[in-house]
Amino acid sequence: MTDSRTSEAPAAYDVAIVGMGAAGLAAAAVLGRSGRSVAVVGTRDRGNAGATEVHNLPYAEGIAPEDLYGRMERELDRYGTSVFPETVEKLSAPADGAGPVTVETGSRVLVASRLLLANGVENVPPPWVPQDTWGTTVFDCPFCHAYEHRGEDFAVVGPRQMTVQVALLCVAHARSLVVVVADAEAVGSSAAERVRELGGEVLHGEIVAAERHPSGQLTLVTSGGRDLAVGAVLVSGATRMRRQFVDQLDVRVNRFGIPELDADGKSSNPLVWIAGTAAAPNYVLVEAMGSGIRSAMALHKDLAFEGLH
Repeated sequence: MTDSRTSEAPAAYDVAIVGMGAAGLAAAAVLGRSGRSVAVVGTRDRGNAGATEVHNLPYAEGIAPEDLYGRMERELDRYGTSVFPETVEKLSAPADGAGPVTVETGSRVLVASRLLLANGVENVPPPWVPQDTWGTTVFDCPFCHAYEHRGEDFAVVGPRQMTVQVALLCVAHARSLVVVVADAEAVGSSAAERVRELGGEVLHGEIVAAERHPSGQLTLVTSGGRDLAVGAVLVSGATRMRRQFVDQLDVRVNRFGIPELDADGKSSNPLVWIAGTAAAPNYVLVEAMGSGIRSAMALHKDLAFEGLH
């Protein structure tokens, strides 16, 4: 595995992968095992960096994110994969498929036959979230973190009706449950009625402040003046798509800004595949890995079958 930050002449690869998360590293391993020359480019600022453990990952339950990604990177050594932990500034891929694709960082230009975009989503926690609580006490995925807080008092916070629906996924773990949702109509929704039937509370409003106590407990202050003492907070709607490269590549997106892809992650640009949460923001980690693997297999086939009729 080449890990270099020095300036150099453009290098040519079969596939350039932008993103060093689960999808990108998993894809790199598959392509390396397929005999493809691969460059992986991006920073190590992953979406789950604030978490202390990874869950729902068979045979690696509870592994620390930094250990998981470190192992995945080291496994690329055997395949001769080039890894550049640098900020990507610009991508280009001719829409007519004439190629090649280019990846530009502040110190190098990489040239490849195909591009896999796997740069994930961006976490945007609300400004009231106390320091060092995101990914532990405050989180955005009930499947990834709720179990570790079983038996605690839960708050689920967010802007839309989906917030109330997500709260129902936490009921089995919560000693008590309160939902704070900004959408007034969501307070009267059927999901809200279900929360109440199960003993929870649904409030219209927002969180305006929060305090973390030495015990690890949090006090949330609502816009209506309520103080809520809780041990776990799920924030709905705290992620957003990274649009910079999707816009640069001019791939087709749907009305929500999510790229339109085939089942293997191929975009409207014949040289560009997209995987992981960059393709489907609701993926959990193991799904992102699987997405990267599937795209990698498709890329290998696309290169092998190029020009065949």
